[in-house]
Amino acid sequence: MVRDVPAAVCLLAVHATMLAWSGYRHSPTIDEPAHLAAGISHWQFGHMDLYSVNPPLVRMIAALPVLAAKPETAWGQFRRASQSRAEFQVGEAFADANGPRIFWLITLARWSCIPFSLLGGWVCFQWARELFGAASGLLSLTLWCFSPTILGNAALITADVPAASLCVTTLYLFFHWLRRPSWATCYLTAVGLGIALLTKSSLILLCGLLPVLWATVRLLGRNPEVGPNGLRADVSKRRQTLQLTTMVVIAMLVLNLGYGFEGSFTQLKEFSFRSQALGGDHDGRRSSVRGNRFSESWTGSVPIPLPANYVIGIDAQKYDFETGLRSYLLGEIKTAGEGWWWFYLYAAAVKVPLGTWVLAFLTVPVAGRWGRADQQLLLIGPALCFASVVSSQVGLNFFRYLLPAFPFAFIWISQLLSDRIGNRSRISLTLTALGLLWSIASSLWYFPHSLAYFNELVGGPKSGYRIMVDANLDWGQDLLYLKEWLEDHPEAAGMELHYYGPVAPVLAGLPVTDVTSRKDRLSLPDGSPEPSSGPSKWVAVSVTRIAHQTAFHRRHGGQGENWFADLFEREPDDRIGYSIHLYRNGEDAAK
Repeated sequence: MVRDVPAAVCLLAVHATMLAWSGYRHSPTIDEPAHLAAGISHWQFGHMDLYSVNPPLVRMIAALPVLAAKPETAWGQFRRASQSRAEFQVGEAFADANGPRIFWLITLARWSCIPFSLLGGWVCFQWARELFGAASGLLSLTLWCFSPTILGNAALITADVPAASLCVTTLYLFFHWLRRPSWATCYLTAVGLGIALLTKSSLILLCGLLPVLWATVRLLGRNPEVGPNGLRADVSKRRQTLQLTTMVVIAMLVLNLGYGFEGSFTQLKEFSFRSQALGGDHDGRRSSVRGNRFSESWTGSVPIPLPANYVIGIDAQKYDFETGLRSYLLGEIKTAGEGWWWFYLYAAAVKVPLGTWVLAFLTVPVAGRWGRADQQLLLIGPALCFASVVSSQVGLNFFRYLLPAFPFAFIWISQLLSDRIGNRSRISLTLTALGLLWSIASSLWYFPHSLAYFNELVGGPKSGYRIMVDANLDWGQDLLYLKEWLEDHPEAAGMELHYYGPVAPVLAGLPVTDVTSRKDRLSLPDGSPEPSSGPSKWVAVSVTRIAHQTAFHRRHGGQGENWFADLFEREPDDRIGYSIHLYRNGEDAAK
């Protein structure tokens, strides 16, 4: 297919445009002010303490255009080396200091992160194209570009889509090294792995996964000159082992460089941990108890070849998983490290377009018939690895944690159109086309509200709050849409707002009574309409608050009436996106 590269460029251009529009239209989500403030702190102070649960690369890139815009900063809540999660208070203070301008600053930061998603899409295209042909490359890229989960998260400044992009890029470079194990491909893979480690701490799994994949491919025992797995006969096992070791060493060097070697090679016993896994005993409840289970053993004297804040971040993330802030599913809420091991299986069933599932089921017999076990392994192995790891951590359940598995699934599905398969039946081609069109149409139908996407199996995102909330549906992203609604309904000024989000609604110029935030001390920006003096006919509630409060009421066996539980069962009178429900008050409720 001669025109596959121009077609891929067009798809990526459409994808970038959709991300730019979504990033502009949505208000800051829960984590974003914290990410942005932390990124600015890294550039200003040269330290990586803030938001240490994830490496600094993405937020530092997000901060670059914002720094050029000369934002106001407020570091009163920041205490270095305290190992406390101060980033959210710092993010709130940053938003307050910049006032209404925070919405534009977040937009600039989001736009600077779009290249991460473009990279992931391009690698999906290139890898599928090399494995299965041009048509497969375009199929894989199309699935990436129109995936609602990719669209919803790539428009933010969080690290999940960048991690998916760098993960598949690293495995793509590793695939080339497996085919031709040279020092050049070794160095490229090593740098790719190092940059991946700087995007999200969970990608440290790659340091163990790559050797396992290499050993497994070798056990398959075939050579590129005589078989499909791409291993050259003239490269000895010893040299490959040396190159594989070099990959990990160079990747660690890149990781430490990214942190400026801050606290690198600190002895293990010098750390003070909060998680039970690393030394802080707790009973599932959050506390300030710290410890180090390695301090009295010989392992405590081992220097850790990782930046100190990288180690601290892993401990903090593990502590969050163990104690569990809260997890919500199907009307039930769990805390203290409890959850559902099958959460991500169920979430995939309801948050991935049904058309994509049709394509996946059609791929199963094709993959089994083709018999390329080594290349199937390189796609299925990483996807299963990440799916298994996130499913084992039941304390926090966010579907975005599964994103590193997505590109491998898309490439695997793309073999449906492989040019190495013989003549395909008309029925097979028709089902493939229908599945792809269904997937695209379903995603576009709800765009730009892609973060809230649920498929037709559960009735779409309108019913999403009955299934899962927070980052899976309502992350505070629809505040600007509420502003537009209020401009069209001036009689609703002064409405009571129960908002789940990181910035004060008043910063968006909303003439509302802000019930749930602590921002009543802030004044409305100049030119904003003032709230009406009388009682409003409307109340607005974020669906995360409805779902969580209802679930807590059920869990603790409340006998009295519960306002949120009533709203949970009541059909809203209007919706803002799919994250804020509007209800008429008093006598107007019956109209």
